[in-house]
Amino acid sequence: KSISLAELKALTGDLTVTIDGVAKNGAVDLTSATSFSDAATKLATALGVAVSFNTQIQSFIIESDTVGTGSSI
Repeated sequence: KSISLAELKALTGDLTVTIDGVAKNGAVDLTSATSFSDAATKLATALGVAVSFNTQIQSFIIESDTVGTGSSI
């Protein structure tokens, strides 16, 4: 995590993530996020995919429904 919660809360806009060759689009508004985990929940809702915040590595984790060499994000 290289930004503060206050900086994270300033993020709004459209986000596109390609997962397994399929573009997932969503309007992201993190202004009401109460934590990084809450921001992950908001990202998951916006994109329609599983997103979590890993406190050990201080990163958002976006998950694919598939595994192995055919899976990509």
